Amino acid sequence: MEVFMIFGKYINCYYRRYWYYFFIGILALVLVDIVQLFIPEIIGNAISSLDKGTFVDKDYITVLLSLVGIGALMFIGRSAWRLCINGVGQKIEYDLRERMFIHAEKLSVEYYKKQKTGGLMSLYTNDLDAVKTSFMDGTIFLIDAVVLGGLAMYKMFKMNWLLTVICIVPLALVALCGGVIGKAESVRFKERQEAFEGLSDFVQENITGISVIKAFVKEGQQMKKFAKLNSKNEIANIKYLRYSIMLNSLISFLIFSVFGVIMILGGYYVLTGNVIGGGVDFDGGKLSTYFGYFDTLIWPMLAISMLIDNISRSRASYNRIAELLKTEPSVKDNLAELRKDLPVFKGALEFKNLDFSYEDDENQKVLQGISLKINAGENIGIVGRTGSGKTTFVNSILKIHNIPKDKIFIDGVDINSWPTKVVRDNIGYVAQDSFLFSDLISNNIAFSNPKLSMDEVRKAAKFACVDSNIIEFKDGYNTMVGERGVTLSGGQKQRIAMARAIVKNPQILILDDSVSAVDSETEKTILNNIKELRKGKTTLIIAHRISAVEKLDHIIVMDNGKIVGYGTHDELLKSCEIYAKLVELQKLEKEVN
Repeated sequence: MEVFMIFGKYINCYYRRYWYYFFIGILALVLVDIVQLFIPEIIGNAISSLDKGTFVDKDYITVLLSLVGIGALMFIGRSAWRLCINGVGQKIEYDLRERMFIHAEKLSVEYYKKQKTGGLMSLYTNDLDAVKTSFMDGTIFLIDAVVLGGLAMYKMFKMNWLLTVICIVPLALVALCGGVIGKAESVRFKERQEAFEGLSDFVQENITGISVIKAFVKEGQQMKKFAKLNSKNEIANIKYLRYSIMLNSLISFLIFSVFGVIMILGGYYVLTGNVIGGGVDFDGGKLSTYFGYFDTLIWPMLAISMLIDNISRSRASYNRIAELLKTEPSVKDNLAELRKDLPVFKGALEFKNLDFSYEDDENQKVLQGISLKINAGENIGIVGRTGSGKTTFVNSILKIHNIPKDKIFIDGVDINSWPTKVVRDNIGYVAQDSFLFSDLISNNIAFSNPKLSMDEVRKAAKFACVDSNIIEFKDGYNTMVGERGVTLSGGQKQRIAMARAIVKNPQILILDDSVSAVDSETEKTILNNIKELRKGKTTLIIAHRISAVEKLDHIIVMDNGKIVGYGTHDELLKSCEIYAKLVELQKLEKEVN
């Protein structure tokens, strides 16, 4: 029942959208089912006429033309329903995949932190394919089971009710066993999907991190892990297949048992003429017709079990897709709080006693009592030990997490009153992990606006001191960077990611340890460009090297989620012990090197 509720919630809209294809497909399928039932009767009558010696030459032509005509109608009907129903299945797959992707794009970063890449990819491949197949095959199985099965049983009852009752008993057994086996099969199918997810995720991680694996000479270790996961996937598939084979074997046994009953009891009717169960007098032709009807009934019998099997297999996929679609973004705009009379976004920031904890550990405060005012156009450095809350602090400005009301203000307006899109459009962010898409360098830089001219792209690259590197490549700005920028050095990736943020000309620029992989001269040039070319715009720079922030307007020193120092480089040397120690430590490192 659960799967039908899920199916109805997420698939019914597609029935309505494509009802005309669906209607024509079902009409054609019903037509084929009806026409198909004339075949046993035509053949049976021909055999009866041959037995009685009343079959004349013209009857050959009549039988031949009748069968050819039925064959032609079935060909047209089957082509029509396959095109329509399978076509709708493909449209549903396309629409549902698009719906899933659009919804997934709206979900917050926190959602993806809890998911595995292999599991998410499986949703768009295996699970979606299971849903599509469930729709296409499920529709066919259901119609055939009801229409073809119902008409065949009606014809059989009409010929002999006793023989038909005996034949129908296995149907109940099929449904009963199918329900029991199908429930267990559903569990095994879920295990199979989970095993495939784990395997996919492991392979994806190994391909992405192949350089690390080779650097540590861990190919053998990874092969052993892969063999274990591959074996787990194989075992899960075999366990699933056992139930499927068991169900199909049971059905085959019951079908051939019924064939034996028809042969014995039907043969008795023909030989003795003593027909029990009313209906028609049996002769060779009538027995042949009855066999034909039962043979036609075999597919609906199989369709019932296959429908049960189909629902069992797809239940897990429906649930997983439904889980994605019903997941709400943890961060979204509250329409009641949004202001219409917003000022021009200039980039002034104010924090008022901000405390922050992540949703999965609300008892652990990552930020504590943050109070600070940053004027528009200031260049601010942020330093502190690893884990002191620097990245969380700048992420709070990006509305990546839910921020309590009246704690952060942009240009004097509560951050919750600003639409998320407006905030992020006005902020350029370069993360610690400089992610690049597997695309041209020019497209990576122009990611925020694909319509940017090459002059604008090069201007941003020059700002980030990477233009000279790019033009040395054989294809220049048309160079493919490879997945995650694997073909570039760490410094090149950082600077291309920086150019991508710079090209937006944002009111607020955030660099999260984004000059760590460049030499001191390049760092100096980039910082000078920020000072000269971003006048009037706010810049926040998280850095581990003091040299990256010492000449900025102000420096924030963080420790254990708190601001323990704020001022210029010279002021902090005198007033902040932690900052003074960081400076001294880096001086010692330089001397050692």
